[in-house]
Amino acid sequence: MHAAVMALCTLRGVGPATASAVLAARAPEVAAFMSEEAVAAVPGLPALQYTVKHYLLYLSRMQERATALSQGSPSGLWTPHHVEMALWTWAVGRKMCPNLLPNLGPSLVPAEDTRPAKKRRTQAE
Repeated sequence: MHAAVMALCTLRGVGPATASAVLAARAPEVAAFMSEEAVAAVPGLPALQYTVKHYLLYLSRMQERATALSQGSPSGLWTPHHVEMALWTWAVGRKMCPNLLPNLGPSLVPAEDTRPAKKRRTQAE
């Protein structure tokens, strides 16, 4: 997986998150998209960093959870991408309708995004 992410990151404008989207679309059985919501919902994972190292750590957690869920599921069809989509859905649902989903302990999703906005390139650059 490391080699695939690195190969995609050599393309102009492609970082680990975008590379993960391509890999998750092509091989959902082994890759998961690195969405901010899903990363924030993984217990014990450090704050989001757009690095290959952080993606591989996140991916290992998604693969571990997919394996555990598959063993406990009659269908056994959990993939890292399924786990990522479930986390994303839970995080977005919790943010949009906090009363709809139960509180599962400390909030895993920040109530408000306080990070500075990304710098945008201008025509002069």
